[in-house]
Amino acid sequence: MIDEPWTVHESTTLDEFLKRFDKGAGVLVVNDRNHLVGIVTKRDVRFVRHETLEKIKFLEVKDIMTPMPLVTARPGISAEEATRILEREKLEQLPIVNEFGEPVGLITTQDILKKYIYPAAARDKRGRLIVGASVGISGRVLEDVASLVRSGADV
Repeated sequence: MIDEPWTVHESTTLDEFLKRFDKGAGVLVVNDRNHLVGIVTKRDVRFVRHETLEKIKFLEVKDIMTPMPLVTARPGISAEEATRILEREKLEQLPIVNEFGEPVGLITTQDILKKYIYPAAARDKRGRLIVGASVGISGRVLEDVASLVRSGADV
């Protein structure tokens, strides 16, 4: 599960959104209270009509998102249950929403597929891939190590 999914406010302009995100690959849309109100996927971005591109500076994310109600799950869902939901509903992303309606995670078909393709991959207690990195012995060693630690490298 992606513990810190990308979120964007519903009033963000489409122009700004496209500059910040990878063509809308599973970006959760929230309102002023941080409640999930929709999702923007590659499909949503792909179907912005050509003539609309001229108006891109005036469109907001809420104009192109797939709005609620979405299929969601609660924190603690198992990988097996998430897989069943994704397959049954033919979805690529499953937002994880807490009891207050706030997005707290995202499970994707790619995450699950990688778990089955690479069952021996090194993972932490939460099932996330362990990240290792190295630095050279000259130059900015301390700065590079500090940057890796801030970025969350495990080793």
